Amino acid sequence: NDDLKNALSDMNDALSKVEALIGAANIPGGTNTNTTFYDVLSTSEFYTYITALAARNVVSGYADRSFHPKANVTRAEFLKMALIARGRDTTAYQNSASPFADVPSFHALRPYINYAVANNIITGQTLNGARYYYPEKPITRAEATIILMRITGIAPGVATASRFFDV
Repeated sequence: NDDLKNALSDMNDALSKVEALIGAANIPGGTNTNTTFYDVLSTSEFYTYITALAARNVVSGYADRSFHPKANVTRAEFLKMALIARGRDTTAYQNSASPFADVPSFHALRPYINYAVANNIITGQTLNGARYYYPEKPITRAEATIILMRITGIAPGVATASRFFDV
């Protein structure tokens, strides 16, 4: 069992290195420009989904035309994607001060965070009298679920039993 786990881990590491090399060869200005992001290959299982969301401006990637498909998503990034996907307009929150101590005025995703607070999508945490959102922290599946339910207006209901052994 351990040998199999080690072999799979080695294969995943090798695959990541190959994808990185291919992605590097697909840098803007190169000959292979068949993808929206140079590090999302058209043969990737995620290509269709990522390019569809990019076409709808739900995801935008980075300034160097990369997407980092295997990177974690932060709480602020997920919030932005979910709000844009639902067509929420955050324009009115561009210049609003954040109620969170860890979301400074120059934070690029502050309007999305401010919109979400004003519309009871997120609440943050209070610590020593200050409110925090932790925008750069990777989002958990549970946090993402709560955000999606609040954005879509799905009421949680009353659960009699969990379908998951770890909940």
